Order: sequence, then structure tokens, then C-alpha cells
Amino acid sequence: MRPEKRSGEIEMLAVESAHRRHHVASALCAHVFDDLRRHGIEVVSLGTGGDEFHAPARALYDSLGMKPLPVVVYYKAL
Repeated sequence: MRPEKRSGEIEMLAVESAHRRHHVASALCAHVFDDLRRHGIEVVSLGTGGDEFHAPARALYDSLGMKPLPVVVYYKAL
């Protein structure tokens, strides 16, 4: 959380496979969003993969009203 910038970040969100599709992630996000609002945070970010495995996560974030931002991250093996 960066109160001086009024922004926060969810660094990792994961739900054990046996508990997926039971609204656990939605409830976790709702709790975090409410807490961030109470602290004056106006924007929250959350990243996920662009591959097919992460498609359910992207669908969840879309359903929560989050908007994707195109970002490119470069890596190089040394």
C-alpha cells in the first residue's frame, strides 16, 4: 500500500484448487478492496498471466470491474 500515491497492490491471489468456483477469491478481493478504501486508497492493481491457465483469473478480475492494462515485461537469461 502506498498511501502517499493513494494506490495499493494485491501481490498474490491464489485459491487452492478444491476451493475454486466457490467465490473465495471474490470474497477475498471484496475484503481487501473495502480495507484499502478505509485507508484512503483509490486505485488497486493486481497482475496475472496472459496464458490460457490464467483465463479464469482474468474473468474474475473483469467481473470485479477491474480493467486490464497492456504491459510488456522483458526477461533475458544470463
